[in-house]
Amino acid sequence: MPSLEFLKYNINIRVREDMILNLMNIEDTDHILDLGGGLGYFSFIFRQNNKKPKIFLLDVDKESLKFAKRCMSKECFYIVGDATRLPFKNNSLSKILVTEVLEHIIDDEIAIHEIFRSLKRFGECVISAPCYDYPLFLKTLIHVGTGPQMHYREGYKTDELVEMLTRSGLKPNEIKYCNGIISALIFKLMEIFYILRMGKYKTQSKLFYLKKSSFFEIYKKLFYFVDGISKFENCLSQIPFVKGQIVIVRCVK
Repeated sequence: MPSLEFLKYNINIRVREDMILNLMNIEDTDHILDLGGGLGYFSFIFRQNNKKPKIFLLDVDKESLKFAKRCMSKECFYIVGDATRLPFKNNSLSKILVTEVLEHIIDDEIAIHEIFRSLKRFGECVISAPCYDYPLFLKTLIHVGTGPQMHYREGYKTDELVEMLTRSGLKPNEIKYCNGIISALIFKLMEIFYILRMGKYKTQSKLFYLKKSSFFEIYKKLFYFVDGISKFENCLSQIPFVKGQIVIVRCVK
């Protein structure tokens, strides 16, 4: 049976993992939506840390959800769906995670309104996205607007994202930044390696096959050094004028 453990070596995930877990503050009674969660790494982490919350993993990518189900079995509810038409009743979810998803959606404002509709009163949402405010912002190497894994926009300015969330009725109450220039450059090298080895990026499930490469074995040996650098950069990112490649916003309804 495959495992999602290999994703802990993805620096783009690890730089935001601790912040997201702290901001989500999951409780056993929560009904959580991991919106656009792909392979389900965060659903996997939520389940490891908390045994009782009900977790819904929703994504448009059927192959990624199939892979997630093979890894986690019956630990989540797996839903093939669209962020602009969420299959949940009004006021039914206590927490929603939307990490590195909005930039992939054409109608991002409609998706945010769906998030607002689905959240219970006083429910919370944590959203992360690429941040234009970062003075050393690096654009993605993946072409814009060519499929469900691709970007329809490169990212957001913090004020732009906060304004859009506020228009929907959500109330942003905490903003954090992560992913400095060194972490971002390392991730770009990973993107280049993926493109050279695997070609066009169509589904996250293909990432699993990279773990068998000699490049990945070398990278694993260096990872804890890389992880230490990323954590140091995350500390620097909290300085107001520094910021980072990723902005994370927590909102309440």
